Amino acid sequence: MADNSSKNVVYVKSKIGSMDNYDHKAGGGTTKVYDKNENYDNVKSRAGANDNIDHKAGGGTTKVFDQKTTYENVKSRAGANDNIDHKAGGGTTKVFDQKTSYEGVKSRAGANDNINHKAGGGTTKILDEKTVYK
Repeated sequence: MADNSSKNVVYVKSKIGSMDNYDHKAGGGTTKVYDKNENYDNVKSRAGANDNIDHKAGGGTTKVFDQKTTYENVKSRAGANDNIDHKAGGGTTKVFDQKTSYEGVKSRAGANDNINHKAGGGTTKILDEKTVYK
């Protein structure tokens, strides 16, 4: 059975200059990638690396204590409770906790005069058609 769709083939030419480098083959560079596992069985440490193996850092004269501080017998400062019943006056500023009501508010005078206005947008036309390439 013959394929009839091959009769309707549209012949498309390539872009100008796209066939100039037709015979190019990628070189791939000169980097070689080895797939061999390295063997570290016979590796030894550097010469003299274990000479001072038992050394412990001195840490200077700083002492770090690991004991929690207790505040069981601590008393307040002398005279700290003399004015214990004091309440701050807060000045003359009053703070209102009332929501503002916008009921009965009307728009500005003349705000709705030009309510049906549509912006002109200039002379630029935006086309929403798909381009057909044949």
